[in-house]
Order: sequence, then structure tokens, then C-alpha cells
Amino acid sequence: MDIVTECPVCKSAHLVHLTRTQGLRYGAYRAGKGHIQDMLPDLSADDRERLITGICPECFVSLGEEDYE
Repeated sequence: MDIVTECPVCKSAHLVHLTRTQGLRYGAYRAGKGHIQDMLPDLSADDRERLITGICPECFVSLGEEDYE
């Protein structure tokens, strides 16, 4: 299962590939049955962030840097 996300900051598209099992767990997460880090611990933190917010790693870092300026 491939999920395409779009970063709301830079508008770039990203592909997150999920196995069938991961897809089922992602569906359970979307239905409110747990936290994404518990449901998909085998995904990278960047991929989990893309699934939650769509924000890409580069923009996530730049958003955090703005807090310190």
C-alpha cells in the first residue's frame, strides 16, 4: 500500500510505502485505536510524521528552528 502525502509547507509530494500488515495497523490508528508510534513502530519517525501531518523532514526542522529565533 502506498500513501502519497503533500507537505503543507513546501507542497512537495512524498510516498510512504506500507506493507499489508502496516496498512491494517495504520487503518486502526486512523480509527482512533492507538498512537501511531505504538501502531507503526517499524516506520521511521519521518514517515510517521508524514502520515500524521504531511510535513516533510526538511520543513519539520525549519519549523523547529523558527521557535529558537
